[in-house]
Amino acid sequence: MKTFLKEATVLSVFDFHNGEKIFLGEMLFGIVHSDHTYRFPAGQRIITSLIQLQNNFEFITKSDNCYVTEDKPESFELRLSEFVVMRHLLLSPAEVIEAREKLEREDAKRLH
Repeated sequence: MKTFLKEATVLSVFDFHNGEKIFLGEMLFGIVHSDHTYRFPAGQRIITSLIQLQNNFEFITKSDNCYVTEDKPESFELRLSEFVVMRHLLLSPAEVIEAREKLEREDAKRLH
């Protein structure tokens, strides 16, 4: 039983502690193309649990689900705080970048 994704991205999540970048794990973001598990409707955005295994375009997650991507997924690094917001609102990586840039512009205005 597999879930097939399009526009997939591997999300690498990091946190920072005492100036050190700490890798927390990788998840998969994508849009459901079809789902043999009947959990997701076509067109729904999803973020998986942690990726445990990858074989070409097939990913097995910590929750033992199998996801297949159309082609090689993009890669995207983000902070834990960004990931929490992304997961809650089901934002795309492009929307996270847009929000990140907006916050940076607002911070720059406050500093000047």
